[in-house]
Amino acid sequence: MVTSTLVLQPPGLSSASPVSETDHPSMTSPDDEAELLSRIAMQETQAFDTLYACYAPRVRGYLSRGPCPPNLIDEVLQDVMLVLWQHASRVPPGVLLIAWLCGVARHKAHKALACVSAPPVSQTMHEGIDHDEPEAAYLRREHVRALTRALATLPLGERTALELLVYQGCSYQEIATMTGDPVSTVRTRVSRARQRLRTRAATLDSGIASPS
Repeated sequence: MVTSTLVLQPPGLSSASPVSETDHPSMTSPDDEAELLSRIAMQETQAFDTLYACYAPRVRGYLSRGPCPPNLIDEVLQDVMLVLWQHASRVPPGVLLIAWLCGVARHKAHKALACVSAPPVSQTMHEGIDHDEPEAAYLRREHVRALTRALATLPLGERTALELLVYQGCSYQEIATMTGDPVSTVRTRVSRARQRLRTRAATLDSGIASPS
């Protein structure tokens, strides 16, 4: 949680500017996001305000629908957006910003919950040891990498919906709230995305060979 008084908070984090869940400006395109993130990395507050206005209401909606106690939502949201301000340059290329922010939000929410729970909730952050045979481990890693590449080729709307559903554990209603689309549209996009990935996965499986 944010405890340091030495951190200069950007305008969007001012307590005088509450976030409304009903105020959902349109999501930015990946190219616009990349430009804004680059400007935020140079501490440009106007760029931060643009992304804050667009995504803070969606992140707050995500937090309010499951992973965060109601009394901690505002504090966790502040933490999440402060991470964006301080570490904009660390958003991985090709990762949708809303999915990245929800990932940060989930981590911050669990951490906040652990701080107020008894006994504390332990969280394992390291990867488990791979006990599979080298060839099987290789094939699995190659399959994951291939699917990641295939996911990047999906249309933006389908990719956003699927990443939020699968990687961030959002419900269809949560995704609809964050994207501003009807639930029926979200379901259709997820269905289409899964079908595209199934088709491409079949091709990928046939092309993945064991180490030479």
